[in-house]
Amino acid sequence: MPPATEFTWKLHLSGGIERPRGIVIAFQTGRVEDQTTNNASFDFAGLNVIDAYVLLDGDRYPLSGVENNKYARWYYEYLNFYNKYNNDNKGEACLSYLDFIKVAPIYVFNISNQSERLNNTQINATLKMTFAANPPDNTFAYAVTYFDSIYLLVGNGDNQILQMLNN
Repeated sequence: MPPATEFTWKLHLSGGIERPRGIVIAFQTGRVEDQTTNNASFDFAGLNVIDAYVLLDGDRYPLSGVENNKYARWYYEYLNFYNKYNNDNKGEACLSYLDFIKVAPIYVFNISNQSERLNNTQINATLKMTFAANPPDNTFAYAVTYFDSIYLLVGNGDNQILQMLNN
């Protein structure tokens, strides 16, 4: 990551029959060439996030801002997306609140409430984050995008038809 208080990352996502539903961002500091550290965990350390959002084709996710690196807000976003992505409303996820803070602090952006208009072109997704101070040296950002298909292949053995989901 550049040594700056504002971080902008353009993610290249393709449109078509699959739509992005969630973007997960995580950071690691000082782990790239250090085999004595746990590379399976991530860091909040030194990242005093003032604001974070994703612009998806001009729409902002989440709509409201994030105040001063509220861990509870990011855990809520993680829990909400976990339950939605897994079609589960138990309110329980694989990470407890303490594990979330200590082992896997991630920034989850639920972008599932987007327009379903058919778009076969590239989707413009931009992550924007503002920090209170420059991130520490040797900090790397990682992103994972979750997709859902908007079409379902149905058939009776003789015929197969592409059908739009929820239609």
